[in-house]
Amino acid sequence: DGTSTIKDLLKQTPRFAMQIRRLKKEMDLSEVLPKGVTKNLVPFGNHNRGTAFIDRSDLITKKLNQVFDRVIQQIPDFYYGRLDIRYKSFAELEKGNLFSIIEVNGAKSEPTHIYDKKYSFWKAQREIFKHQKIFKQIAKQNSFRLKEPKKEQTADKDKSSNVLQTEITN
Repeated sequence: DGTSTIKDLLKQTPRFAMQIRRLKKEMDLSEVLPKGVTKNLVPFGNHNRGTAFIDRSDLITKKLNQVFDRVIQQIPDFYYGRLDIRYKSFAELEKGNLFSIIEVNGAKSEPTHIYDKKYSFWKAQREIFKHQKIFKQIAKQNSFRLKEPKKEQTADKDKSSNVLQTEITN
């Protein structure tokens, strides 16, 4: 607003006010930013740094699924997890442009959208159980996949029987 200090602006939102003690060790909270200027105080999302997690699953489209399917296909044996991303605009993200993967979280990662304030405790629990059910199905499929021996033919011939050998690998 061009008149308030960063500290005063933080005090206006209880969630942000809780971060004042920590942030004052890292920056000058008495700074007054020019009107219309923004400053990123915490460059990453974290519960204890005041980040608000918002469920925007309403934005999931076929195009977006295709973009992230191409990304995930590049990670061997990645079947389930969460990507933490940053992007310039949703339109560019949906094209697969101008986004960065900040972190790849595996199967045991939390579905952070459950921390959206519109989720009740019980709705969040149902969502966690839904994710656990999906994870269980994937684990079961992988269990079967690992038990089935893979057959690979080798060019080595058994000298005594002159028969092409087949190696069984797990």
